[in-house]
Amino acid sequence: MNYSIIIPTCNRNNLLELCLNKLLEAINVVNNLSFEIIVTDDSFNNNAKSLIENKYSMVKWVQGPKKGPAANRNNGARISTSEWLIFLDDDCMPTLNLLETYHNAVTNRKRNQYVFEGKIIADRHQERFDEEAPININGGSLWSCNFCIQRDFFNTIGQFDEQYPFPSMEDADLNERILKSYEVVFLENATVIHPWRKIKFFKNFYPKLYSYKFFVNKHHQQSKYKFRLTRIKIFVHGVLNNFILLAKFRFKGIAHYFELNLFNFISIFL
Repeated sequence: MNYSIIIPTCNRNNLLELCLNKLLEAINVVNNLSFEIIVTDDSFNNNAKSLIENKYSMVKWVQGPKKGPAANRNNGARISTSEWLIFLDDDCMPTLNLLETYHNAVTNRKRNQYVFEGKIIADRHQERFDEEAPININGGSLWSCNFCIQRDFFNTIGQFDEQYPFPSMEDADLNERILKSYEVVFLENATVIHPWRKIKFFKNFYPKLYSYKFFVNKHHQQSKYKFRLTRIKIFVHGVLNNFILLAKFRFKGIAHYFELNLFNFISIFL
């Protein structure tokens, strides 16, 4: 069984290096398997090229399309040659048993099982309310930084939708399309570690809102009333529960609390 590991990157060589070092350790755990590692570089100055050529001879560097992360991931998939694709992000650190867990799942999969999502944990405890990370403890998210998918199925389902106006919601879109007809299997032991990152107040507010609107119009145009009821519940639940969380952090990151509530409120009417 052969696997292509696709890592999109853009001006984060220090994180990419940590990711590749941990990935190579995970490859050493698995015997008699072939792995193709593709780093697709979306930086305008091809920032990762010299790093890959000088330190990682077993890694294939390719130039990205410079159209955002969705197109960059699709670029890696198009270049890949293996039956199965494993998507990681350059700021994730794979654990030793990541690849072995994916391989065991692929080997023992049931019919019509084409997608496996891995677990995502943080590198430390959250310290402020305005820190974010795509945590995935129990499955159901299919975040793009850790999942495995059959290559032909990925192409058939339409890959990542490159029409999203900003780099947000494209992985939720892929998950939505898959779940209409197929299941996504969660693998608790296929784990990567993702760092917490401080959110810059209102920097990505409008891009996320526009991407969310695109997602709603694409998938919930015929059931907007029902979907708005869901958003109202999310808004009410968020106001109360996030305030408790904010108090836990001694109100560090309070600006993001108001930003998040505003986002959830506006999203009701999209």
